[in-house]
Amino acid sequence: MALTKRGQAAVEYLAIVALSLAVLVPVWLYVDGQRTGVDGQLRLGYAQQAVDRIRDAADLVYAEGPPAQFAVEVNVPDGVLSASIAGKQVALLVDEPWGASEVYAATVANVTGSLDSFPSFGGPRTVIVKAERNYTDSFVSITEG
Repeated sequence: MALTKRGQAAVEYLAIVALSLAVLVPVWLYVDGQRTGVDGQLRLGYAQQAVDRIRDAADLVYAEGPPAQFAVEVNVPDGVLSASIAGKQVALLVDEPWGASEVYAATVANVTGSLDSFPSFGGPRTVIVKAERNYTDSFVSITEG
């Protein structure tokens, strides 16, 4: 009789653990999915803030004209696949759990330059934004500081 009661207690404990896991695993999966979504939105927010700051500086130095120059601090998020500066647009391609997303800002001036280290790693960066002029046109040069 004593052996049966011990076996019954073990089965009851096993049932309690199984029911607890049956409740906790879906809750954990839901919370992890929400965290991943929030992390992706945060990356996109940082990327948008970075391109907006670069755009604002480019518009300002363009309005002032050569030899105006600014050093802009931007926080580059992790997961940047590429950075593009061409025409009248500054863009970052950001890797997200649901696929790559492009974040961009349109400028008043024609912009040229390169932000080659942006895809390497995230973190704070200094970007040099400088108004320049050639024989026919004014433009803004954007490079890393």
